[in-house]
Amino acid sequence: MKHLASHSMFTFVSLAALGLITGCATSPGTQVDKLSAQENAKRARPFLEGSFMALPSENSATCRVPTDTVSPARGGTKANQTSAAEVHSWKTWVLAGGACVRDQKWTEVLRIGEWLSQNEVEAPWGPYFLSLHAQARGESLRAHWLLDLAEKKAGGEMAVVQYERARQSLARGETRAAVSHMKAAVAKDDELAPAQLWLAQVHEREQLWDDAVIHYAAYLKLRPKSAAAHFAYAEVQLQRQKPDEAIEPLLRAIHLDPTSLKTRLKLATVYEQLLKDPESSLKVLKEARSLASDLAPGSRTAASKSKRERGVPASPELQLEIQQIDQRIRVLEEQVKARQPAQAQSPRPSARQDVPPTRSESEPVKGGG
Repeated sequence: MKHLASHSMFTFVSLAALGLITGCATSPGTQVDKLSAQENAKRARPFLEGSFMALPSENSATCRVPTDTVSPARGGTKANQTSAAEVHSWKTWVLAGGACVRDQKWTEVLRIGEWLSQNEVEAPWGPYFLSLHAQARGESLRAHWLLDLAEKKAGGEMAVVQYERARQSLARGETRAAVSHMKAAVAKDDELAPAQLWLAQVHEREQLWDDAVIHYAAYLKLRPKSAAAHFAYAEVQLQRQKPDEAIEPLLRAIHLDPTSLKTRLKLATVYEQLLKDPESSLKVLKEARSLASDLAPGSRTAASKSKRERGVPASPELQLEIQQIDQRIRVLEEQVKARQPAQAQSPRPSARQDVPPTRSESEPVKGGG
């Protein structure tokens, strides 16, 4: 985002102007500050349901400033229409605001923030979107003050505000503060999927495997169709020396992304090296070999691909991978043959077997995909 330096006089003028825009309820030392946190929470409660929709990553709406001619009543009830124009509830404006932040259309974000500040005075959403606009303009002090104001209106911490504080802290290079705010976000709303994923990835980088697995599990409960997250969860389980617990997420990752050669080879390695199960490893490797052949230029699968992909020369890396897979298959076939006199164990699930859906896959998922 474009950074614009702000000196003290500019900040003072900006805050004064904001007070004129948003009215007395958005000025420090006036109505919002005088109300107790409990009273603010009571007033803001109708506006906080589904607050995750304000996050750009959770939003699939269209960035469009709604066209209202009359103000809706508090909590989203439509007022009597005085013209043919459609009257939108505050939720429509919040959804549009999240979409405009996603698309980085800051003029629209400003207009939406101003409308919410004027027409939904008891809601935290006006200051919230005005803060995102200020941050985009490099006005960090004003952005911070507006987030404070949003939480005052809400009567306490808001999950999406803490998420935004984390993002702003990270932009300043304050990783420890960012982690603290993100933990506060999931403490307020454990179904805040982007926050769970962010914490999982941070803990994984810090090699805090037990913490990472908790947040990956929480994320996958919300986003069960993320092949990348299943693979990352399996990697963390391997770091925790729990290869048995890496099998199912690897199988699910393959089920969701059947063209991932990397995932199949990882599963084969776990079977062969960690679980000492050459039969299962051999079965997965043969499936990987078939996939690699399909991906190679000149195959039927490659010939059926788009015109842009046709005629691409054979990748030396892919050819080398196929040679290594062939070598591993020969070694495993010898191992399996040597085990024949003994009672061989039944092969474990291969990557081609259907993975039964988890409970979370059949439940509605909160937010975007």
